[in-house]
Amino acid sequence: MKNKLTKGSNLVWEASRMILPEHKELIRKHYEELNDVIKPILSEDKLEELERTVIEAIEFKSVVEITYYKNKRVLKYQGIIIRQLDLRRLEVEVADGLEFLKIDNIIDIEWI
Repeated sequence: MKNKLTKGSNLVWEASRMILPEHKELIRKHYEELNDVIKPILSEDKLEELERTVIEAIEFKSVVEITYYKNKRVLKYQGIIIRQLDLRRLEVEVADGLEFLKIDNIIDIEWI
């Protein structure tokens, strides 16, 4: 293993191994942005299918997996849809409590 006193080591560049906190944060943000997802636009048929699935899931109290778009990420929630609060949100019972999901951000709902 070489150290700074070993013949052939490059003392000029030894300090380049240090990264400032600001640079570390910029690098982290850069890699996060590489994973950003653009929100998909759903067709009218898909929207109607989602609406039917929501109504049936509420009626039968079935466990569903909801694919959801939030903060440039695609998340999956498994739970029971309790009710539709208004035309814009669903109340979903998941393993660790309740989630209130905006209907506009739902990408898909699948039966489990």
